[in-house]
This record gives sequence, structure tokens and C-alpha cells, in this order.
Amino acid sequence: MSSINERLDEVKNKFHEENFLTNKGLGNEVGIYIFSYNPEEEMAVRYFLENLHKEKGINPIQYDLYNIFVDHLKDRKLLERVDALEERSGKDAIEKQLKTIMPPKLYVEKMKYDNHKKGDIVIVSGVGKIYPFTRIHTMLENIADEFKDVPVVVFYPGRYDGKTLTLFNKFFDDNHYRSFILIK
Repeated sequence: MSSINERLDEVKNKFHEENFLTNKGLGNEVGIYIFSYNPEEEMAVRYFLENLHKEKGINPIQYDLYNIFVDHLKDRKLLERVDALEERSGKDAIEKQLKTIMPPKLYVEKMKYDNHKKGDIVIVSGVGKIYPFTRIHTMLENIADEFKDVPVVVFYPGRYDGKTLTLFNKFFDDNHYRSFILIK
């Protein structure tokens, strides 16, 4: 088994491949990839993502789902009310309300940008930080239409075997067949 640093080096190499950057060789599929890793390796992955912008030849467009989630709550002036709502209504009620306030489609809306160009790679992180309010498989279902011409890479703390997502190597997230495994 390769170390996380070796695997991240492979990711960096992949990001420079012409076929990867142009979504070639995927049989008309949208280039959505999942890089799964052990949750214990989260800090190494964060360090890698923080420094990815220094890499020449690629343009990482990074989205942390947790930041999108919090910014949306702030915009709606709900963030400061969440604790009181949870205390009053309970954990299950607040979880249900937050899922309604921030559906998976809304994350995709917040990630959309015009003028995709060669070298752009949409990087999605923060998957574990938004659990259980949002499940990544439902967001991925919505993302395909918006990013057909640039690769999308989800950094996933858990396992993805090409059909099943298991968050934190514990929680069955759901079946998902439309993404590719970035690095075996």
C-alpha cells in the first residue's frame, strides 16, 4: 500500500496529463473523479490542497463544501441562530431543517463559474465536514451538467470502490456509479 504522500504525488502527476485536463478517454462520460483516502490522513490532504495553487500548468478551482455551507447560513442570517434552534428543537429537527435550507443543488449553484478554460480542475473538499447535512452522492448527481468540459475531483475521507461510498470508512453514504476512481 502506498503512503498518502506517494498517492498525492500521483494525483499531482495526473493533474498534468493532457487526457485528464481535457476529459479525453472517458467514453463520453463527464470527468468526475473521487480521490478517497483514510480519514486519519486528513491533515496531509489539507496541506496538499493548500499548496496546489503553486503547481504550474494547472488552475485548481477549489471549493470547500463546509465553507459554502457556512457562507450560505451567514448570508441568510441563520448561522447565529443554529445553536438556539438545536437546543429548542433537538438535533434531528435541526438536521432536517439544514438539509432543506442547503440542498445539494445549491452547492453546485455556488460552485458554478463561467469561462472554463484548459488547465482548470474543480477541486471539491470538506465532504466530511458537512456530514450529515449533505451527502456527497446527491451533490455529484447535480454537478455533472455544470462541469462537462473540466475535470472535477472530490477529495473523499473514506472509501470509494467505483460503486459504493463509505464516509470515514464507517458510514454507508450510498451507491454511486458515475464517478471515476482518481488513483487506485
